[in-house]
Amino acid sequence: MSSVPLYFLAELEKISKEKEPRGGVSQPAAIAGVLGTSYVSGRVTSAGQSAARKATGAGKRTRKVILEDDSRTLAYEKLRRYARRKGVTVRNRTMNFDEYLKHLPAHRHRAAYKNRAKIERKLRFGGPSYSPKIKTVFMAGSKSAPVLAHELGHATGSRWVRSRPIALGAAGTSLGAGLVGIKDLYQGLRSGDAKKRDKHLSQARNLTLIGGAAAVAPTLIEEARASKRAIQIMGKGHRRKTFKKLLPPYLTYANKNLPIALGGGITIEALRRALKPREKSK
Repeated sequence: MSSVPLYFLAELEKISKEKEPRGGVSQPAAIAGVLGTSYVSGRVTSAGQSAARKATGAGKRTRKVILEDDSRTLAYEKLRRYARRKGVTVRNRTMNFDEYLKHLPAHRHRAAYKNRAKIERKLRFGGPSYSPKIKTVFMAGSKSAPVLAHELGHATGSRWVRSRPIALGAAGTSLGAGLVGIKDLYQGLRSGDAKKRDKHLSQARNLTLIGGAAAVAPTLIEEARASKRAIQIMGKGHRRKTFKKLLPPYLTYANKNLPIALGGGITIEALRRALKPREKSK
């Protein structure tokens, strides 16, 4: 709930036609409360991401891992051979859009042209990554064996968490929980009864947490799966070292995504607690 899209506003408009309960705030004030809460939750999320980065130091350690040069080691060569056996191309540099199209099946070209700006930005500025559409690992200048193993982890094994049903389910859960959460937040702000207000705000908090978690869970699960695969691919003699080197990159994903899930819920909980004493004092 870091922002309120247009379809959320349509839901608010529908709710605003309800009869105002005695003692509750006015409709404009309730809508302003929802928008204000969404804005504050966005600031909470940004602050949480910044604090998490500083607390864990994961960003610096991740850059250190990416910049390591293992290209002349036996482990790195084994990984390249493993990629060839799995039919995965490993490229040390990125490619331009025309090269990307050559590797893409013809029936996907139309969709690629529609998303050309996004694809070009990712090809040019993205770090090490795996493109499932063309079965290619882009190392983007990195020569780190753990990083290559992690990207091969994305390329191999079961990718169920990135399947269309899971993606649609996560998106539907996130959107549904967000809409109902906004409804509860709005009704809580308009309620003149202390118990009902507390109940609605508690439900809004819980639904916002569920919606946020549903939005970020597939990414975190897939990154954990790829790291687990990387440790298996590297073999017995390298497992502990690989785990230690892949932990900071995973923390960067957690730092980026977990505050999104928590920011809205924390904001609504703070609002609930701020309004509770006011009701008791009456």
